Amino acid sequence: MLGLALAGLAILEGVSVVLQGQAAKRQGKAEHKAAVFNAKQQEALARQKLEQAKFEAERQARQQRMYRAANIARAAKSGVSLSGSSYVDILADMAYQFHLDRNLLLGQGMADYTSLMNQASLLRAEGAFAKAQGRVAARSALAIGMGKMALGGLKAYHAGAGSKTGTGDTDSSG
Repeated sequence: MLGLALAGLAILEGVSVVLQGQAAKRQGKAEHKAAVFNAKQQEALARQKLEQAKFEAERQARQQRMYRAANIARAAKSGVSLSGSSYVDILADMAYQFHLDRNLLLGQGMADYTSLMNQASLLRAEGAFAKAQGRVAARSALAIGMGKMALGGLKAYHAGAGSKTGTGDTDSSG
């Protein structure tokens, strides 16, 4: 009778291992879904950062045009010659500085975009890895669990055969 109880425990242990494997698979799927969700959030944030940089660069360009027009109007009102090389140099330098600022804004926006998109790719890869790990754990648990159940069944068979002969010894040689 003890043999049957041990066999039953082995079978239950096998079922438990299989269930743990299934839980690992579900957890892997859940981690994958969470990673995909987080990746989509990162991608949306990346697009938002890029659009924000474009907007700021365009705002900077508008500000430059207004500033240049105001300076030309002030110079014309004061009687300064607009054809003088010093005034043209000042306007050119101002345009150059605004251009640098605009490029800085666009460059930073692109760097933010690239960084966030790379983070999103990494999150997707981590999610795929978690999902694959869950599948591997489930398959491995299934194999181990089936082995334990088979061993339990074998123990039950031998325990049953031994109780029929009354000796509990299944070895016929001795």
